[in-house]
Amino acid sequence: MVARLFGLGSIRRKLVLAMVAAVVPALLVSVWHDLASDARTSAADQAQHRLTLCLSLAAAGLGLVVVFVAGNKLAHPIRRLAHAADAMAVGDYRKRVKVVTGDELQALAESFNALGRSLARHEAAARHQSEMLAGMAEAARMASSTLHLNECGRVIAKVMCSHLGARDATVFRSLAGEGEVKPIGRCGKRARSAWRLVARRAVESHEQLMISERGLAQPGAGPGDDAILVGVPLSSGDKTIGAIVARFEGVRRNDLQPGSVRGDLLHTFGVHAAAAISNAEAYSQSEEYSEVLGEWVDHLSAVMQVADAISPSLTLDETLEALAKATAAALSADLCCIFRPDREGYLVIRACSRPDERLVEKVRFRPGETETGRAFAERRTVLCRDLRKSKSALSRRLVEQIGMRAMISTPMVVGDRAIGAITVASAKPRQFMPRDIRLLTSISLHTAVIVRNADLYTREWSIAETLQSNLVSEAPEECCGLRFACRYVPAWEEARIGGDFYDVTPLPDGKVAVVIGDVSGKGLSAAIHLAACKYMMKPLMFAYPDDPAAVLTQLNRAMNYYFNGSFFVTVFYGAIDSETGVILYANAGHLPGILISDQGKLHSWLAGTGGPLGSGENWNYQTQQVSANPGDVLLLYTDGVTDMSVGDCVLGIEGLENIVFEAGQCPGSELLSHVCNRLASDSDSVQRDDIALLAASFEGVRESHPASLGGIGGKGSVAQRQS
Repeated sequence: MVARLFGLGSIRRKLVLAMVAAVVPALLVSVWHDLASDARTSAADQAQHRLTLCLSLAAAGLGLVVVFVAGNKLAHPIRRLAHAADAMAVGDYRKRVKVVTGDELQALAESFNALGRSLARHEAAARHQSEMLAGMAEAARMASSTLHLNECGRVIAKVMCSHLGARDATVFRSLAGEGEVKPIGRCGKRARSAWRLVARRAVESHEQLMISERGLAQPGAGPGDDAILVGVPLSSGDKTIGAIVARFEGVRRNDLQPGSVRGDLLHTFGVHAAAAISNAEAYSQSEEYSEVLGEWVDHLSAVMQVADAISPSLTLDETLEALAKATAAALSADLCCIFRPDREGYLVIRACSRPDERLVEKVRFRPGETETGRAFAERRTVLCRDLRKSKSALSRRLVEQIGMRAMISTPMVVGDRAIGAITVASAKPRQFMPRDIRLLTSISLHTAVIVRNADLYTREWSIAETLQSNLVSEAPEECCGLRFACRYVPAWEEARIGGDFYDVTPLPDGKVAVVIGDVSGKGLSAAIHLAACKYMMKPLMFAYPDDPAAVLTQLNRAMNYYFNGSFFVTVFYGAIDSETGVILYANAGHLPGILISDQGKLHSWLAGTGGPLGSGENWNYQTQQVSANPGDVLLLYTDGVTDMSVGDCVLGIEGLENIVFEAGQCPGSELLSHVCNRLASDSDSVQRDDIALLAASFEGVRESHPASLGGIGGKGSVAQRQS
């Protein structure tokens, strides 16, 4: 307690307590001895004892002072060491203890200070490594999130300088198949030729290299160029895609060797950097592909829009007009003209996106003249940014007339022949881009085929229409005492030219030949086959006027021989005696004729007696006979009537017969008008094929037995129906 009051330390306290424990018992024994001997000793002896006691007390006090001073000198450095240890315990490694005693305490203090310095160095190294790791992780994240290759290279080079201690750094990317490298990013000084060499070696060896820059002995190296170049390979999977070359100054080689902290960080960062570069390249490629794909999608969409615009057009003029408008819209142009050569070889405007008769009349030139003429003659795309500066005087004159400044023209080529040219013009000077050139070229290539097809179709249609108009001639109103009526209704939506025909021909023996037929196919081929069938049949009709079966038999053989089954034709052929009302007929696969008698209440079907002509079979046709009375009507028709769709059903023969029943007894012309009006009045009816109708009215026939039927040269079958 006393020691605590005097502020004594633990060591001094122990020394004082030990001194007191040694002196106090001796003093107590001395005092007790004196008190016990006071009664037996003299006064002189008592005085001597008192003196001895005082001296003992003084010696004890002096000992206590000496012990206090020695303990204080011993405890002070130990207390300083304890305070420094407490500071180090909480992480303050800067605390130092200065002890100059020349003994073990001084050695202990020096060891303690060395420990503090070592811990401080390790703390600084750990902090530096932690900062490098944190910076490298952040840099790797930034590099990985960078989607452009050059920007990614710059970020990687900057990380080498800012976080890994490099003075200068350059990132190299190896060129596939060439053995060379190219810089994609740098930080600090520009890379020298020696750096490229280090990068190539790092890529080839797949290992981290460390070379003295002065040892490379490169030209122009000064005394300050003594530094270490480190080549870090960029390894991605099992291949090396490049290298980082970093220049370090003031760094020991051991700190950069593989196995050291910084050396391992460099290797790890190289792996992350390689992944970041691969990602950036993949993104750049995907972005490039996306741009190309987007451009091609737009390109294809524009071409398809043009194709869709012109596809519904069948005539050449409709096709060219639609093409001009669609092309002008696709290229955002003010004008688009389609040029075609005329009969004299001059290029003239056949269609224009901006209808202007004066423009069409003014523009006419030879191939080779103007930019459009050159495009047509040379079969290549020609463009001009400003027509006022054109080398062609005709082009400069046309500029003033039509008010266009820039133009691009491309030929429409089929095979190796130009069939026209498409010219797109703008009212202002315009630099046509490669995309515009590619788009116009694609449009010309696609539409050249369509234009050629439309041209061929127009020619074929014109020829076929001429043939058919001559072949399907109007029947005479009256012939040999019979009155005739006919109708021909083409199916415009399905086929403009068909193979239906009919004919009325007087025979030498006074009879009248009636024919109705349907040739397979459409267009020009059907018209040609129709002509062949009709004109081959004419002489046979005169050769066998009383035997329709013989006519069809000989015609079938001729068609099989000459045309080898390339087409077939269904024919109803009848020879009518207008005086007796006898009808001799043969039916080659055609729909049955209808004989209407008994005031329109009795219908007789004149059915087939063999297959279609030209089908390859040698059919044995039979001639049938039926008699008609005055007022009767013979109705012949093609499958365009019976194949019409009425609602969800097909009209059929029964449906046609019902329409005929509705008409009752009437002349042939009125009957055909009733049938046509009845078919056209139904809003749900759909005509899928040409319609041909032929009616013969028996007005001057002598009275005979009604509807007498019989066969000549074979069996016949006729269906009757009573209303």
